[in-house]
Amino acid sequence: MTKKLLVYLILLLFLASPGLRAQESWNCRLRKAYVSQDKTGWLGLLNKRETELKSVKDNSKMFELALGYYGFAANLIRSKENAEAAIYVEKCRYFLDLLEKQAYSPAAVLSLKATMEAFGMVIDRKKGIVSGPRSLSLINAAMKADPLSPYAWAEKGNSEFYRPALFGGSFEKAAASYEKAVKLLEKSDQGDCSWYNYFTQIQLATSLTKSGKKEAAEAVWKSLLAVEPGLAWAKPK
Repeated sequence: MTKKLLVYLILLLFLASPGLRAQESWNCRLRKAYVSQDKTGWLGLLNKRETELKSVKDNSKMFELALGYYGFAANLIRSKENAEAAIYVEKCRYFLDLLEKQAYSPAAVLSLKATMEAFGMVIDRKKGIVSGPRSLSLINAAMKADPLSPYAWAEKGNSEFYRPALFGGSFEKAAASYEKAVKLLEKSDQGDCSWYNYFTQIQLATSLTKSGKKEAAEAVWKSLLAVEPGLAWAKPK
């Protein structure tokens, strides 16, 4: 056996060893928790990141944490656990406020703040008179801050998807916004190992179905499930 071949084999063993490989990133683990709908694992990762940020200040990691709380609150709202969801909406708002004060990625921060207003309306309908217009104003501000922000387009899509038609809601408009968001996420490093990328593609497929474009919706589902079969739970039966 030549020396070069021996070195090559040792390198292969090193890369294959679970104990020696680089630890899986926080985002990848969060995405796994999203795919498996593991609420306990998801919350554990959020708590770990929040503890980490107490000693090491990192705005990008803080934004990931806020986005994680957004996703956790959305999951609870979908399960009609509104009282618990309210806790995590406030946690998300807290970190978004900190990021806004530091002028971190204004479009992304404003986009999530808009959705926190919308979540607040779902949790407490009485807030609709104030929170509805405020949410729309924040979405518009996000789009103005950065017309190429995937978060601005995705949350614009959410606003159009869930808003009543009487107030400008439209599944077709939502689908167009989600499609733009997906393309922007795929072009950026924000789409790498991101649960939010999966979430946005699910919303795109759902809005296409609701707007009567079933073939287009099926194409999105086919592409998404080919990459991550574990998301089958999200596709309507």
